[in-house]
Amino acid sequence: MFLALAGCHAVTTQADYPDDLYSPNYVLRTQAVLEFADRRDESQLPDAFDLLLDREGQIRALAWTTIRSLTPGERDFGYRPYLGEDVRFGIVVRWRAWWIASRGDGAQEPGGGSAVAAAERAGG
Repeated sequence: MFLALAGCHAVTTQADYPDDLYSPNYVLRTQAVLEFADRRDESQLPDAFDLLLDREGQIRALAWTTIRSLTPGERDFGYRPYLGEDVRFGIVVRWRAWWIASRGDGAQEPGGGSAVAAAERAGG
């Protein structure tokens, strides 16, 4: 049996950043969020707001910490990773509204939609 196991190779998975920020695979999504944090990639902030709603608390916590480090001031809009989904959703709408106002240019969301339309679709 040992000889059979010795021939096994570990399967490695590499995230495709930034696409895997939305991967259904927890491992890939986690790697992509870590890459976002390591790169301090401000271009992904609009997508990162969605990570505050992720089903996994660890991903929400990492996204929140990274977003706060990339945005000026001490704003957090009351967000905490452990809050209920409905409360987190309202806070994400506020983060998006702040992002739109701070950009002041009708910023485009990744994927081509306007940030305003995305916030409205999200209930903002």
